[in-house]
Amino acid sequence: MVSSPDVRPSDSDVLLRYEVSETESLSDAVLRAADELLDDFTSVRPLSSIVDVEAVDTLFEHRRGRVDDDDARVIAFVAWDLWFVVTARAVEVYEADTPLED
Repeated sequence: MVSSPDVRPSDSDVLLRYEVSETESLSDAVLRAADELLDDFTSVRPLSSIVDVEAVDTLFEHRRGRVDDDDARVIAFVAWDLWFVVTARAVEVYEADTPLED
């Protein structure tokens, strides 16, 4: 079995852990997690301008209807000054060390 790389910030505690439902797309889960942390979610750049939303959803599409805790897939990205770590089961959000937004 291959283990996931550790892409979590080493010097930051998790701000939010959002459990993804089996029927929810991962891009929707990212948006729901961000909405819980941002004061005015309507004023930020859309997720599709930061990551390829279809690619995120396709990468994790296999998880629907499966209970597979051995899945090593993980993606991480910075959006809205937050560091997102996305797996098939959860979205973890951390404070970004260095903002990457324009």
